[in-house]
Amino acid sequence: MDTRGLELVQIAGFGRSSSTLLGMMLGAQRGFMYLGELENLWARGLVQNRLCSCGAPLRACPFWLKVFQHAFGGIDRIDPHTLEDMRWAHARKWRLLGFSLTGRAHRARATPDAYQDLILRLLRAARDVSGCQTMVDSSGSAAQAALVGSLPGVDLRLLHLLRDPRGVAYSMMKRKKHQPDQDGRKYWMVRTKPGRTAVDWCVRNAGLELVARPLGGAEWVRYEDWIDDPGGALPTWFPVDAGLGGERGAWRFTPSPGHVATANPVRFARDPLVLELDSAWQTGLSAASFRLVTLITCPLLLRYGYQPGAGRSTWVQLAE
Repeated sequence: MDTRGLELVQIAGFGRSSSTLLGMMLGAQRGFMYLGELENLWARGLVQNRLCSCGAPLRACPFWLKVFQHAFGGIDRIDPHTLEDMRWAHARKWRLLGFSLTGRAHRARATPDAYQDLILRLLRAARDVSGCQTMVDSSGSAAQAALVGSLPGVDLRLLHLLRDPRGVAYSMMKRKKHQPDQDGRKYWMVRTKPGRTAVDWCVRNAGLELVARPLGGAEWVRYEDWIDDPGGALPTWFPVDAGLGGERGAWRFTPSPGHVATANPVRFARDPLVLELDSAWQTGLSAASFRLVTLITCPLLLRYGYQPGAGRSTWVQLAE
């Protein structure tokens, strides 16, 4: 296996913030390979054998079979249940403050632990099989960001993706099918109540800030900004001018045929996609839920440039 360094773009943040769409935009650029949510690869990808974006079950996908062969000697040489247990153990080990306090020392270590070594081999294999230098992972958790941030020989670019928590709360209330599947079952995306979503949003984003500190920080990208004007909102290294058409507020791009595992169902799209701001929450979220989410998230809401009353000028007048 090629042991030279690789580049990794890690898209981290809370769910329902269009991380899959952002990953697909990156994956459509020359030299970039979007892999999906690697932290869900073992349980959803291999154990449940969900569909790759190419349409094949992951265990039958030609690309992923080559990756597993290159990394581990074949798909039959790994036990996804064991790997999922290892992932959970690693996530518990590097929770929030613990990683923030010890991350610098850990990053300086030359020898990764067993799970880190597995992920490093997987990323290098994906690079070699795809022929692309830069891998893109949209696993959103702070634990995954901590993991990849400590891998030796990896040039990490950490994107902290943000979205107004009122919009996130409204999206989390809706029932959305997760993906089509070859076994006929329907997988539904997780739903939570607004108060729980608000707390989880705060914990995830605060945790990511702690994790990012010993890694040199992260680039903040707000969903509302990059959907409206990718060129002005995304980092300068993002090749945003490639493959985009349309105009401000209605940009579009054509997804490249890829092999995205375990991400939002939009990964199956083949026709051109229009970047449209999802603002349904501004009229769909109840006044009580709006107040509750705003109250819980207010400190971080202000920190990330959102206004407590923005987006819903009439909420005070709505009946409870």
